[in-house]
Amino acid sequence: MKKTVSIIISTLVVFSLLFTLGVSASAKAGTTYYIDSTSGNDANAGTSTSKAWKSLSAHTDFDFQPGDKILLKAGGIYEGIFITKCSGTEDAPITLSSYGDIKKDGYPLMTTKTSEHVIVLVNTSNWIIENVEITAPIGGGVHVQCTNGYPDAITNYINAKKSEHIAGDLYNKQQEEPNEPEVPDEPDVPDEPEEPVSFIEQIKAALEGAKDSVKGALDSVKGTVEDIVDRFDEEPEVELINDTNLPAEFICSNITFRNMKMHDICNLRDGHPMFSGSKRAFYINTSGQGTRFENITLSNIDIYDCAYGIEIKGNN
Repeated sequence: MKKTVSIIISTLVVFSLLFTLGVSASAKAGTTYYIDSTSGNDANAGTSTSKAWKSLSAHTDFDFQPGDKILLKAGGIYEGIFITKCSGTEDAPITLSSYGDIKKDGYPLMTTKTSEHVIVLVNTSNWIIENVEITAPIGGGVHVQCTNGYPDAITNYINAKKSEHIAGDLYNKQQEEPNEPEVPDEPDVPDEPEEPVSFIEQIKAALEGAKDSVKGALDSVKGTVEDIVDRFDEEPEVELINDTNLPAEFICSNITFRNMKMHDICNLRDGHPMFSGSKRAFYINTSGQGTRFENITLSNIDIYDCAYGIEIKGNN
């Protein structure tokens, strides 16, 4: 009887361990998203090679979760910027990598024709970025930003980056589009001679126009005064900002870059009519009180033909 009970208890313990391990493994697995610049479609689910997304930049607002993998098809060209504030965990990092035969087809190429960085990580931790190639003739490669600020400030920072990208993208499209040939103006047709207007009629028309102008000006002044009065009556919706409300320390940690090619970054920026300054292959920056990085790893990174290589700035 004791032997039977012992066997049953042992079986339950083993089952419990297997169940726990299974739940733990499934929790860390995350979802794999596939991106194929040739045959993908951004309206797809992205969760299989047959239903791959077409671009990564179209999903820059996607809420990636710990353990997720974002895989770019080898040999593809992926134009646009990727900005994210999503984070993984220590045991379930978010991975940006490739799928397919990179030895045969080459690394997936991430690029932009604008002045922004191709990849921007804002207040993120626990990422692995590997097996990709990055180029940006007037832009930058990777920007990692650690900011100790309010959520609104971080959102505004991200939106500003997107706006810079959109402005630069529109500028480049305008440069690429051929100028339309000018259409010659049609010859002017002489106006028919007007009937003479009496002096009295001219005075009447002038007075009528003056009356309308004065009425419009008075209405405008009235509206302005009413708006000012309303503003004084309203309670200002201002949230007092106190630095003591911010965390004493904010750390971005465990971000790994490996097996990457970075080239032709910012090497055409000089003399570009819209932008000034220079971007880096890697720009790692902190801002705000108590911000710092921990465990930022770069390994096997091939950097060449770039205006600048790596810059680390701030409290590191």
